Amino acid sequence: VDGDTLHLRDGRKVRVMGINTPEIGHRKNDKPHYPEPLAIAAKQAAEDFFAGEGQVGLSFGEQRVDHYGRVLAHVYRADGNSLSAHILGLGFAWQVVVPPNEQGWRCLAAIETTAKKQALGIWGNKAYRAKQAKNLSINDTGFQQITGQVIAVNRSRGGWWVQLDKLAIRVRDKNLKYLDEVNPQDWLNRKLTVRGWVKNRSQSSAVKQKGYAPLMMNLQHTAMLK
Repeated sequence: VDGDTLHLRDGRKVRVMGINTPEIGHRKNDKPHYPEPLAIAAKQAAEDFFAGEGQVGLSFGEQRVDHYGRVLAHVYRADGNSLSAHILGLGFAWQVVVPPNEQGWRCLAAIETTAKKQALGIWGNKAYRAKQAKNLSINDTGFQQITGQVIAVNRSRGGWWVQLDKLAIRVRDKNLKYLDEVNPQDWLNRKLTVRGWVKNRSQSSAVKQKGYAPLMMNLQHTAMLK
């Protein structure tokens, strides 16, 4: 389907764990968008990886299906090579970790670091430079890499809210174990770079009434914090 999604002959749709590649096609603000830069290259890299292969191996985490009904798995060829590692090594993906499925994340982080140092793929493409949190607009939704300064940290029921300029970051208590037991208060006035999926909550009554930042991201794992 694309660099991080596969269809199997038995009808299952697999979301490859550990990576996120540019989108082949998507809708934003109810308008169709053309493939994002390097999306076609990521898809081609996945197709080439499985060239001549009729079988794939799936390695499951603690959570086996996502809320879209897709199977969550690391995917391997018969020779044991990992699709996630391959795509990351070419620079066609960002590493992502969605708890509780975190197996192998340190190995994948090392592969991404090498690709980044060599400015491969997304790391050498100006379209994918981290966005400045202070310059975000309401249209900056979907998967993003964002950098900025923490201007406020507030405790809430079940977790923390971290204000990164115009972006509200939610850190749930249950995910602190995946963030090296960090105290979010230590981030105040520090510069952070985060990656993840940005949501527009501008229509929320609480946001309207209390003036909260309309854009928010869930921060769940240390791999998503750079």
